[in-house]
Amino acid sequence: MRYLHSFSSIAFLLLAACGSETRSDVTDAGTNDAHVPGDAGGHTPDAGPGPRARCEPASLPDALDAARWDERFSIAGFTGHDGFAPAVHDFAIDADGDLLATGRFQYANGEHVTPLMRFADGAWTPARTTWEVPPTLSGFAAIAVDAESGALALATHDVFQERRTEIWVDTGTGLRVIAHVIGVVRTLAWANGTLWAAGPMTIDEGDVDNVAIWSGTTWSTAPGGATDGAAYELLVERVGDRDHVIVGGAFESIGGVSARRVAEWNGTSWRGYDLALGNVYALARDADGVLHAGGMLFGGEPGEPGGLLRWNGSAWEMVAGGLSNPTFTGVVSDIARVGDGLFVAGCFTHGLVAPEGAEVRARGLVRWQDGAWTALDDGTAGVGSSWFHSLSCGDEGPLSVFEMEYQRWAVHGDRVFLAGSFAGVGGVASQTIIARQADAWVAQGDAGAGLAGSIDALAVGGPECEVHGLGSITHASGAAVDASVVRWDGDAWTTLGPRLGQDVYCPAIEVMDDGAVIVGCAETMPEGPTPLGRLLRLDRGTWTPIDLGELGPVQDLARDSEGRLWIVGGAETGYVARWDGTTVQTIADDANALVYRVDVGPDASGREIVVVGGGFFEIGGIDATRIARWDGAAWSAFEPGLPSTPMAIEIAGDVVWASTAAEGGDYYALAHWNGTRWTDVATAANGVDPETFSVGSIVARDGLVIAAGSILVGGETARPRSVYVWDGERFEPLGGGVGAMQVASMALTDDALWLGGAIAVAGEDDEEISTVGVARRVWSE
Repeated sequence: MRYLHSFSSIAFLLLAACGSETRSDVTDAGTNDAHVPGDAGGHTPDAGPGPRARCEPASLPDALDAARWDERFSIAGFTGHDGFAPAVHDFAIDADGDLLATGRFQYANGEHVTPLMRFADGAWTPARTTWEVPPTLSGFAAIAVDAESGALALATHDVFQERRTEIWVDTGTGLRVIAHVIGVVRTLAWANGTLWAAGPMTIDEGDVDNVAIWSGTTWSTAPGGATDGAAYELLVERVGDRDHVIVGGAFESIGGVSARRVAEWNGTSWRGYDLALGNVYALARDADGVLHAGGMLFGGEPGEPGGLLRWNGSAWEMVAGGLSNPTFTGVVSDIARVGDGLFVAGCFTHGLVAPEGAEVRARGLVRWQDGAWTALDDGTAGVGSSWFHSLSCGDEGPLSVFEMEYQRWAVHGDRVFLAGSFAGVGGVASQTIIARQADAWVAQGDAGAGLAGSIDALAVGGPECEVHGLGSITHASGAAVDASVVRWDGDAWTTLGPRLGQDVYCPAIEVMDDGAVIVGCAETMPEGPTPLGRLLRLDRGTWTPIDLGELGPVQDLARDSEGRLWIVGGAETGYVARWDGTTVQTIADDANALVYRVDVGPDASGREIVVVGGGFFEIGGIDATRIARWDGAAWSAFEPGLPSTPMAIEIAGDVVWASTAAEGGDYYALAHWNGTRWTDVATAANGVDPETFSVGSIVARDGLVIAAGSILVGGETARPRSVYVWDGERFEPLGGGVGAMQVASMALTDDALWLGGAIAVAGEDDEEISTVGVARRVWSE
């Protein structure tokens, strides 16, 4: 199975381990320049308030006591908790003609909902207020409503390996469980007053496999006997006064007769529509009544174009030239008749073979009409995500169809709805559900101030102490963003500068007191394997390079109290440098491995120091194991050093905090240095499991330490809570915690603590809110 989620800073760390400004190549001995650190007289004065204090609360403990989560950062569509991307799996039309949508999600329009929604009068609202059986976090995989009686059927979902699910019905007296299932139901359908269920599954009640029929009291196999393989699709058609049921799947026989992949039950007997190879996931008829089948299907040999076939009266034939991917057959997850054409969804991301042999570029969504293909998404405008996405194409196994990005179509009035786990379509951000109307994609619900994509690094600066975010952001507040840096102006996001190039990776950002935005980067060069270091300043809407000479990729940035910028990075070797607004000076360029982190702040005496961390064992002419201190005149080591590569460091007066990576040996989940030794406080006795405590960002102020990263709450129902507060005695989740794949960065302002990363929710229980791509713990307005 193929998966996608970017933890870019870690990935680049591993990779690196394997303008008008000028630069000085003279190593700075700390004896000649602007006061701190390193005064000409060998004296380092009190650091003063520094860049932190000007923009931060007077007392962090007091601020947090009055804090709450900002509820404005939701996004359009249906969203959910952290981890696997939320999804809409199925649609149905209820007895009133309204559209129902179900799946795995918990929020719509920023409000908490149960995973069954109704579309009526142009808006989505919860379809049910009373749940006799409470839904689980995995939600539902399938839904069906009986057109005659209004009876509702739901099949629960399970995203984990056990795949233990249930089938529920409400025939007018409330929901009840009628089946316990091993596996997952792909399709439910009512036919002639009975409920049909299809999927790669076994129903415990009656030991029924793949296709099961519920009479109202008992379960039975398909008429005449069970299938010998999985079934995925049910197409119910009214013929005369009875319903016929067409079944699609991966079977060779059903009801005791040979019928390969597709078979029709007419109420008395089975008719086979033999299809030699593949899995059928979708069935539909076009405007002329011709039956079409979609799935992992082959027009010729496996690997050749296929995906969509039609029945010509005696055999299956490929539609036009078929659907394709670069190296394997295109796969179709669903088909819907729309007017005189067919809408087709699936996995054919890289191309589509048209009838005449030319390619029509399409990203998994096309229309077939009048003998020609039209792309419904050409793939040129992407939408970012804060969730973990499977890249399943439906060809990896019997359950892989449930992980496909596009799941189902539904035609309702003048709209065609698309369901799945996508972040958006055609450059329109709308999580898990979107509509096609008047040949355009339309987001569903309100777009709050959340982000499509995520902020990877945060910085506070400028005259007004504004928050800036750097990351892979495609949309902010629902609008497309053509920039890599955004700024929060109190009520909305403002984009700054053009988007950084695809060959430039930028993990660090700082904002100077005058508002100048600077990012630290690595640029991949076609002529060599080692990226080059880049320091870029945003100047009147253009990224202007600051000359780094031969210094390698930039990994981290920090400001000192004199407004100078400290720069660390490297590749096979590492360096520490400093920019004073005009010249870049090298402080140390002899680190024998990458320098990954830097922090600047006052020590216990009030003098400003610089602490750097990385993979090195030597730096500045001394032996130092992965962490070292610069006092303005000389380097000194921490004895002992760190047991593994530091992921975050923070100066807090008389102590230095650090978290290090789990690299197979000893590591510190969160430790502090008191001048003589390191103490790791992330222990079970202190309220956390160090094996699930991976910290990438630390804020330490006024006796409190806030640690953020990829942090789980342990136990059988482990959930990421991802940001914790240490008060000197015990860890507690900050405000109930943040549900995130990763909190990549934190920043303090005088009115809030900001968190950026692959964030989905914040808070817990009844206080949990949807906050996507960013979260803000606010204590004043």
